[in-house]
Amino acid sequence: KATLGKNGPEIPSDLVWRLFAPVPGPDGKLPVVAMAKGAQAVFDVPAGNYLLHVGFGRAGMTKRVDFSGEETHETVALDAGGLRLHAEILDGGKLPDDKLTFDVYSGGGDGRERRLLAPGVSPGSVLRLNAGDYHVISRYGSVNAVARADIRVEAGKITDATLHHRAAEGTMKLVREK
Repeated sequence: KATLGKNGPEIPSDLVWRLFAPVPGPDGKLPVVAMAKGAQAVFDVPAGNYLLHVGFGRAGMTKRVDFSGEETHETVALDAGGLRLHAEILDGGKLPDDKLTFDVYSGGGDGRERRLLAPGVSPGSVLRLNAGDYHVISRYGSVNAVARADIRVEAGKITDATLHHRAAEGTMKLVREK
């Protein structure tokens, strides 16, 4: 089973469990020995060493398991939290959700180590992420209204973040008369 943090609550659903052999195959990848979905996983495998990966949305962790062949119970602590994003105009005005998207990158700070994790995230949806720092880019409309922020996700918590845009929609009318 898996918990949110070392002493946190048990995760009740939406987990993906993968058991890998520790030695790469001929293609250079670790072979998947078994896979399960749900709150808990039960694997019937021979004694040996394995790598257990648990995925929870975009959060996850890998643990080495030395299995003796006798029934064993493992609890995996995921250092994960959630990120829910919103955006509004600087003066507090509401922006239409259908014209907003967010891109979430790993890392914050100087940007040298950033990697796109989640493109085109809709407002209000919860991303499950490992605890840590993330860089978020909010786009309003299809042209150049962009807001950026570095956000920290805490383990076991949902972080609500609202990015503020300096933006407006404009309509132009072309005429032939002076």
